Amino acid sequence: MFRFLAAVMVAGSALANGIVRGVVMDPNSVVIPRSEVRLLPEGSGTTKYRVETGDNGEFIVENVSPGAYVVRAHHVGFMEGAVTATVIDGEIADAGRVPLRLAPCDAPGVNCFYISASSDPPPPPSASGSVALRMDCGVDLDLPTMSCPDNANRVDSRADLQAHAGGGGAIYLTAINGARISDCATKSDINQPIRVDGLGPGNDWCVETNAKHPSHVFIGAWWVVEPGAEEVRLWIVTRK
Repeated sequence: MFRFLAAVMVAGSALANGIVRGVVMDPNSVVIPRSEVRLLPEGSGTTKYRVETGDNGEFIVENVSPGAYVVRAHHVGFMEGAVTATVIDGEIADAGRVPLRLAPCDAPGVNCFYISASSDPPPPPSASGSVALRMDCGVDLDLPTMSCPDNANRVDSRADLQAHAGGGGAIYLTAINGARISDCATKSDINQPIRVDGLGPGNDWCVETNAKHPSHVFIGAWWVVEPGAEEVRLWIVTRK
């Protein structure tokens, strides 16, 4: 009798968690195989579950604790996409389609060839490269180089973005010294620090440097900003 009851209890506990499923697709509704999918509790920057899509672009995450999650997906050549899903005990949460839009030509690992005379290519980069931006340090996007606080606790006056830590492992990027940061898709200004912990490759921002040059900033390829990290790896392309 004891063995039978134990078996029932184990089976019951297996049903206490749920399943999240979905499919990763491009803008033309074509499935994207071998994409990375991460589940983060809503409001948290910590990746709690991580899987890869199959050849059909579908993913299944099993034994997921109940709660609300952000489902993030990424594949090389695409911008990271995100949807939400709520997991209930013993049920399957269908996240549906996780759409990924094509990455722009200056994204890390992406090369574009302009063959249409109707679409002029942008001017070549005046500066580009990867920077491992440490906490409280700033980056001059026109070079790009990093500068850290001096004895007066200030970064170089030419720096455009600064990384700093907040409570609970949160990490932020802030425009400084007159630089302006905006959402690349909507062109709208972002007037508060951007929380980047939990974000991965394919997240991007457009910046007008304090020298008035356009710059495109990405989370570095194959890099996820974990809460409490000591640095944020950025890929930077600036044009004059």
